[in-house]
Amino acid sequence: MNRNTHKHRLGLYLYVVALLSTALPQQTFAATMDANFEFYPHCDLRTTEGDDDDLWALGPIPSPGIVANTGGGRGGITCTDFEIHDPQTLKTRPLREGDILDIDVVIDNPSKQEIARARAWLSYDPDVLQGNSIDIHSAFPVVTPGENAFSDNEGYAKMGASADGGGSESKKVMFARIQFTVLDTSVGKTPITFHDPQIDGHTVIMAKDGSDDSYILEDDPGVLLVVFAEDDSVEEEVSDDNDASDVNPFDDLPMPENACISNSDCNSDLCISGSCAEPDTKVPNGDSCITDNQCESGLCGSGICIPSLSDEPETMEVPVDNTPDTPETPAPAQQNNTARTAFSLLQIQNVRATTDGSAIFLSWNPLNSNQMKAYNIYYGTTSGRYIQRKTIDKSENTITIRSLSIGTQYYLAVRALSSGNEESAFSKEVSIVVGSPDSSSAPLVLGSVLGSNAPRNPIDPGETPVMPGETGIPSLLLLAVIIAAIIGTGFASKRQFAVTPFNPHV
Repeated sequence: MNRNTHKHRLGLYLYVVALLSTALPQQTFAATMDANFEFYPHCDLRTTEGDDDDLWALGPIPSPGIVANTGGGRGGITCTDFEIHDPQTLKTRPLREGDILDIDVVIDNPSKQEIARARAWLSYDPDVLQGNSIDIHSAFPVVTPGENAFSDNEGYAKMGASADGGGSESKKVMFARIQFTVLDTSVGKTPITFHDPQIDGHTVIMAKDGSDDSYILEDDPGVLLVVFAEDDSVEEEVSDDNDASDVNPFDDLPMPENACISNSDCNSDLCISGSCAEPDTKVPNGDSCITDNQCESGLCGSGICIPSLSDEPETMEVPVDNTPDTPETPAPAQQNNTARTAFSLLQIQNVRATTDGSAIFLSWNPLNSNQMKAYNIYYGTTSGRYIQRKTIDKSENTITIRSLSIGTQYYLAVRALSSGNEESAFSKEVSIVVGSPDSSSAPLVLGSVLGSNAPRNPIDPGETPVMPGETGIPSLLLLAVIIAAIIGTGFASKRQFAVTPFNPHV
């Protein structure tokens, strides 16, 4: 009996061990969500022998002006990073019109997971930057159809590819190289962002997890702020190769003087039109403003300084010297004021906004002016400070702004542009949180904005106006007639009953 019991227990132990031995090989460590995309200036680092992840291959020959040669030939090349603007934003050196922006998109993979697939859609302003080329790295040979090109109409740089078999397991994984050409520097700066980062979105990183792929993108990738230089503010510097090891190549590149985004960027706590100003500085008529005390005229209307009624006659006076020997030379300030027309005082009305997903829909009443050429739409994440601009034809009074960061509050305003390139006053500013229609300060609903099919005048020829009113006899008179009829009927019935003989049946 004991022998059988021992045999039974031994058989049970062996069965349990067999089950465990079968199950253990199938257990794998779950993928860790700690990977992210990063921006780097394009560079070439040679891969050294061994597993040294501090040096990693980034493609062809470095672009000029963004590397430092530390000696020792090509092996001494050290790449630089973009400057940190804030914890979520990097910024470029100041660029001018026609410059090439050469970027490497790199996957930061601290856990050295096997990257199986990556997808990155970059959102940019096609009016400011022109997409030149996209090169997916050889570590991702299987390119997704249609995701190795630019979409200029939508403002997307689309990149998507997969590894063939075993993916890269380095800490830094090169994904793609992308090049832009600067078209317009008048906006001062423009962001490049990753569009829709989520598991089923347009920005993803997938790693091998057993027989499946797991989403490992940690959080929203950062933003690259492309900074533009003012005219003649950037000069090429030629340095001695012997001293290059002690020099950061960005140190000699001047930033725009007194550049700012918000008041906190200035020692004077006053940022006007992207430049730091002294507290007593007054803004001339026609320039951007926030409060009345910033303007020379003392009036700030819809974000622009406007002349007061008392200033108007003085603005129009231009002294003229009729002496034949003395040429007429008006003061520069008076020339600027005289050149402005009444168009600059016009204002777009009824600006309204709504949102769906990562897009904002903006609409306004058309401006009736025979000088109209286009509309300029300004928007940004700070009230009164617009770092983005889009231009549409005068025949349109709606626009869709796509690829915005969901959950971010944007401020928008519209100005009309005349055939003489003179802008009207800013419209009333509207604000909205992307993805939250209820947050709009001026909701856009059906019928809230007049389009080209505005309601017609009811007294125009060909239409019969409908005038409200009352017809028929008055109500009180009708009631009196009805009561009289009832009373008369009652009396008549009573008289008829009184004269009727009573003949009882016998």
